Amino acid sequence: MKRQFLTTVSILALAGTASAADLPRAMPMKAPAPPVVSWDWTGFYLGVNGGLLWHKGSYDIVDTVPEELTGSATKAGGTVGGQIGYNWQLQNYVVGVEGDLNWVGASATLNGSAFATSTFTSKLTWLSTIRGRGGILIDPRTLLFVTGGVAFGGVENDTNISGGSSDHSTRTGWTAGGGAEYKITDHWSAKAEALYVDLGKKTVPGFFGPGYAGTFKSTEIISRLGVNYKW
Repeated sequence: MKRQFLTTVSILALAGTASAADLPRAMPMKAPAPPVVSWDWTGFYLGVNGGLLWHKGSYDIVDTVPEELTGSATKAGGTVGGQIGYNWQLQNYVVGVEGDLNWVGASATLNGSAFATSTFTSKLTWLSTIRGRGGILIDPRTLLFVTGGVAFGGVENDTNISGGSSDHSTRTGWTAGGGAEYKITDHWSAKAEALYVDLGKKTVPGFFGPGYAGTFKSTEIISRLGVNYKW
């Protein structure tokens, strides 16, 4: 009896082992896929910028010989400020509007400008633009854009002729340029841009003495870097 019992147990154990060997192996678990970053450009943004500016102030004394009584003064300076705007992304294209306000430190002086002992000084103290922007995404994180719109600036023109004359006023003109912007994260981006600004012409009677009106023009070339935060 005992021998029969041991034989039966051995047969059952071998059968169980064979059945376990026939069971399918468990499938290996795959690691979860990394999250997909959308790089969405649509939304409001706010940022800061800074860079270099080349200011050119030119003059023309009206009703005199232009070759002898025209001139200009050019000076490089610094600029720093902030911008706010909104972008719309349309597949691989981005369009938007941006406004900025910058402090400027650029004062140019020309000695012997109109007459032998005269001095002409042109200074730009602040600059603001309202511009449209439009560009193409060369990859989901990199935008190449062009921009243009209206510009406003605080221009100061001074001379020492006839005891000194000054015209400090806000000028209005236009601006155009372009640049590139790169998304560091979905909310933060960095940009580089260049702008040309023309603040138009203004005529000031008697600026260079009685009977001598001065016509002035101010232009700017700007190269700057910026950082934006998008909501």
